[in-house]
Amino acid sequence: MNSEGRNNQDSTKIAKPLTEVVTHHETEATGRVGHPGRQSALAVVKSEPGPDWVQPCLSPIVTVPEITLQQAIRDYRTWLQKTPDVAKSTKLAYQADVVNFLSSVSNPQAVQLKDVDERDVERWKSTMTNLSSSTVRRRLIALSNFFGWARMQKLVELDPVEFVKKPPKARQVRPSVSLEHYRMLEAVCENASQKARLGCLYWGGCRRQEVCDLNIGSVDLTTMNLLVTGKGGHQRLVPILGELKTLLKKHLSTRPGAAHDAPLFLNRDSNRISLNTVNRWFKGLCRKAGLQDCDYTPHACRAAVPLCSTRTAFPHSTSGIS
Repeated sequence: MNSEGRNNQDSTKIAKPLTEVVTHHETEATGRVGHPGRQSALAVVKSEPGPDWVQPCLSPIVTVPEITLQQAIRDYRTWLQKTPDVAKSTKLAYQADVVNFLSSVSNPQAVQLKDVDERDVERWKSTMTNLSSSTVRRRLIALSNFFGWARMQKLVELDPVEFVKKPPKARQVRPSVSLEHYRMLEAVCENASQKARLGCLYWGGCRRQEVCDLNIGSVDLTTMNLLVTGKGGHQRLVPILGELKTLLKKHLSTRPGAAHDAPLFLNRDSNRISLNTVNRWFKGLCRKAGLQDCDYTPHACRAAVPLCSTRTAFPHSTSGIS
């Protein structure tokens, strides 16, 4: 055969397409077949024989450390506790959500983290039929945060939650406490502490956790500012204006000699109030005032802040209050 024929034969071999791509989504130990719509990093590419210098394109083989799902969640919870830019309530919710996912997996002590896929997430999601769409969405976001941490630690390659459809984010119109209803709530408060607490929610625009975290030293009646620690530990100064000044003065008069770092609001056991304490107290307040059908929450006071004509220089935007 002449040189021209040999060249044509070689070019024919080179032009042949790759014939088969075999994906290995799962380990042989589990015997589970991966999702057909995606290809993992472990891929074997088979081609027709060609010249020695024609090499098949192989995806890089990435090895991940062996760690059980249970141990990974334990490490994630430890990491989450030390993360400064996350609100306390978010930390508690995310931890509860990933533990709930763990309870839905059979034999979690033996299941390897890298073997968890979207089918496990779908199975977990199917148990939430009695929950609201916002709760389902939050749980999936929490689990995605866990796998995001796992990817950052190079414990997994993919986030299986990415392949699970989340409920759409609902656009909620939050009810806001009117000034008339605020007067009704204030009238049924039992003491100066409860009135000041309600004032911080309504006139100060504080969130529930922010009210719980207030200390005696957070109130500065000289500069007329309230030092509030918000989400992620970020602090801001809220002007003490109008009625809030009077309410805080009366409350502080009942706490003479209290330390600078002592809690501003105490429960019946003289400990710092908690989120549950605020929720129960506010629900009872609405019931006493005859406003139980208004579906008010403590956050409804914060939503009402832009509507308060007596408030000026409010440090938050007048739209998108959260």
